[in-house]
Amino acid sequence: MSARLTAVLTACVFNWLLGVYPASAAPLSFRWISPCEEIARICEKRILASGDIEWDSAAKLRAFIQDAQSRSGVSRWRGVELCFDSPGGDLEGALRLGEAIRSLAMDTCAESQYVELLANGSAAGTATIVVSTRPICASACVFALAGGVHRAVSKTARIGMHRFAGENQELGESRAQLTMTRIAQYLERNGVQRRLLDSAAEVPNSKMRYLTPREIADTNLDNTTQVYEDWKLHVWQDGTVYAHVEQRNPLTDHWTGLALYQRGNLVCLNVVVQLLSGAPLLSAGDDAAPSPETVLSALAAADIWMRLDDEDFIDFGKAPWIYGPDRAFMRKLQIPKSKLKALQTANMLEVWITAPQLNQHLNPSMAFRLESLRPLVRAVLKISDR
Repeated sequence: MSARLTAVLTACVFNWLLGVYPASAAPLSFRWISPCEEIARICEKRILASGDIEWDSAAKLRAFIQDAQSRSGVSRWRGVELCFDSPGGDLEGALRLGEAIRSLAMDTCAESQYVELLANGSAAGTATIVVSTRPICASACVFALAGGVHRAVSKTARIGMHRFAGENQELGESRAQLTMTRIAQYLERNGVQRRLLDSAAEVPNSKMRYLTPREIADTNLDNTTQVYEDWKLHVWQDGTVYAHVEQRNPLTDHWTGLALYQRGNLVCLNVVVQLLSGAPLLSAGDDAAPSPETVLSALAAADIWMRLDDEDFIDFGKAPWIYGPDRAFMRKLQIPKSKLKALQTANMLEVWITAPQLNQHLNPSMAFRLESLRPLVRAVLKISDR
């Protein structure tokens, strides 16, 4: 580590320890806000955290949750989203808050605006009011945000980093490095790249540097971006060649896969869903993981709808699924040969699985890129060059 960078980090860490930060209006408080409205997101319960983070903010969050539990009887907080509008605050308090968020298996978010949906008695049924016009998550808030299991940061959210203000006192290099190590370890435990700290190291406390969407994604501060996997060739024991792809849903951690192959004159596509072990899935709010039979029953009531490049492709009705020895759920579909050309020329395939009996935290729907499938099609399907 260079002498200059060490000096900068020493001053930065010392001022974090002091808990000195730009003035704001009020201590961090919590309130319920409406679910988000985006189709691709899991939108259930949301909490808005507004104000300056203090040393005891984690205790205040737990008190807020205990009060909600006594009022509603809800005992599971996995997947509940905690959104931030905070200019920062006490670093130790932010780390404690982040650890509390992680221990409760809660998600976090930062957006460019938070709204509330209110019933207005009109034909539309709701009215929208803005509860936070220009929210920010800056300084120590970023570390609290990092505590979420799933962290969703909108592309227009303001995520600010800078060096904290403080007194002209010195902190030994050894203590500074120990503290930086602790912060770096905290970030790594939560899956955030430690290079996020570099964004704050040389920014004066009188200024604010806002992270770009690329920096937010590259440091994994937002870990809800879909990773598109490539299709690959495999061979079953009976000699059948098939093209296969599987992807993790970054919002649920469940896996959805596809297998394309030919049997006789039939072109088949298997849809395979692998559920996160022990996850509660029923929309009724039961915390217990359902039996395979219960999930099979729910999936059997699901329609499957496919789109290619934002255009309707095929609609499949309800049909039974199979539960395999690998604890995966599978449904076999038949693709009409008249549809193969479109499948070979499209760029994106969306597979929508609508199972109303399962809660939103299953969400087996998935989009797959098709560029890597094209070179494999002729090896899998008996397609004439004519």
